[in-house]
Amino acid sequence: MERQQVLEGSASSLADSLNGEFDILFSSMEFKLDLIAGMITET
Repeated sequence: MERQQVLEGSASSLADSLNGEFDILFSSMEFKLDLIAGMITET
């Protein structure tokens, strides 16, 4: 029973770290899109 709890704990921590990575990816993508949109509207 303890082993299953350990597996669930590591799975949830892995999911948390993946969520963090995706947050960083999406925020940088949004930043680039904002930059591109700004360049397009400036011209």
